[in-house]
Amino acid sequence: MLTYDNLISSVNEIIPEVKNKYDELIKTGIIDNEVGNHIVFGYVYVPVLSYAIKTGKKELVKNMFSFLEEMASSEDRRIVEVCDQSVLEALNDEFDDNVLIPLMGENTKVGFAALKSYMY
Repeated sequence: MLTYDNLISSVNEIIPEVKNKYDELIKTGIIDNEVGNHIVFGYVYVPVLSYAIKTGKKELVKNMFSFLEEMASSEDRRIVEVCDQSVLEALNDEFDDNVLIPLMGENTKVGFAALKSYMY
């Protein structure tokens, strides 16, 4: 089960590309093991997902949006906030809606719509 406290270890376990980027940033000192979920998802998850979208890595994109859907479906509001504020907001700055929305699950779409409503 996904919890706020195991969010980083869960994503690293489920998505190897995220773990690789996480380990790289730890090794270079850009982040450390003490940073929180918002930092990891902003500095690690978003760049991996952005790269996957831009380079057409469909399976990786699918897996990463599935993980986002699990986050967006959580009963823990803190997990939903990481999804909305650290991931969806960054993706919104980088990609058009017509690219992102078809990739999203239902709960991710709800969070994205809410994000858009208070941003504009």
